[in-house]
Amino acid sequence: MYNFTNLDGRKVDTVRRVANKHSRGRLAGLKAWLVGLVGIVALCALCIALVFRYRRVNRIPVFPHGHRYIFVASPGRAGSGFLRNVFGCAKGVLSRHEPAPKMNGHVLEEVLIRGRRKESFPRRSEEKLGGISEDLLGYPMGTVYAETSHMMIKTFLDVVIDSLAAEGVQVDIVILHRDPLEAIRSQSRLGWFHSSHSGRNSWYFSVSDLHHTERMGISIRKDALSAKYARLAEVVAYNADHERRVQSIMRKRESGVFPPSVKVSQVNLEDLNKISSVGVFLESLNLEVDDAKLALLFSMDRNSRDRKKKDMLSQAEDSVLASMLESYNLTSGKRKSF
Repeated sequence: MYNFTNLDGRKVDTVRRVANKHSRGRLAGLKAWLVGLVGIVALCALCIALVFRYRRVNRIPVFPHGHRYIFVASPGRAGSGFLRNVFGCAKGVLSRHEPAPKMNGHVLEEVLIRGRRKESFPRRSEEKLGGISEDLLGYPMGTVYAETSHMMIKTFLDVVIDSLAAEGVQVDIVILHRDPLEAIRSQSRLGWFHSSHSGRNSWYFSVSDLHHTERMGISIRKDALSAKYARLAEVVAYNADHERRVQSIMRKRESGVFPPSVKVSQVNLEDLNKISSVGVFLESLNLEVDDAKLALLFSMDRNSRDRKKKDMLSQAEDSVLASMLESYNLTSGKRKSF
């Protein structure tokens, strides 16, 4: 502080000028420091952006290393939301159900309807892996990332295989099965393929709308029953298409097409109805069970609401559905599970 008490007028003016000059000098120095700091931050941001651009152009993965990844293949209404909770009962697991980016909507249309899977791969890879990277921010090395989304098998399985596993990252693909009769009942109850339903070609698709490069050899039946029960025929054909995609995964695993870092396993939703069986399932994936979380999960009685939903069709529709399932060889029997 400057004391002007014992100074005459001229001296006061001189001291004030010196003080003001000193203050302006300090202010200018502070401004210069702030400008320099902003410049350093901007330079760092530019360097990071250039590094990420270089990595993308040269197909260097933008995801954090030191993690393991689990993805679930399912048709929708097969219990993937419950499976997310199951993964959440393992220690060191970050479990996500249909996280952003969901890879549906315009992505599904571009890949499956327009047939631009190859052309859209760089953007889809950047988008999906960028979202996963953001989810993993702040989590320690060794965290297992588990994602349950029925979009995986539709719109980003190639990203998982060619951008993750191809770099040597450990990837587990878990194929989730549910009795097709029950899955289709649930899909029908929610209005799938109804004219007023917004999900068509957004998070599920009609096999008749698929681009020829994305077809799995499934078509909608052309008979009197399918004409009368057109919506049901669409739902069944969609599930038959999904089954073909699952079979394709299994063939690629068995023939060695997938990189060695990819492991494929199967689980039936119906087998995850006991604490003991869920524990065995998690251990089959080399995950450590958190017994307290697992007990809490089953104390919530997950089946009580499902029993009230009554995913039922009319008796006539049930009979037609059974016939359609048989024609596509979609059996209600259990698959070999973990």
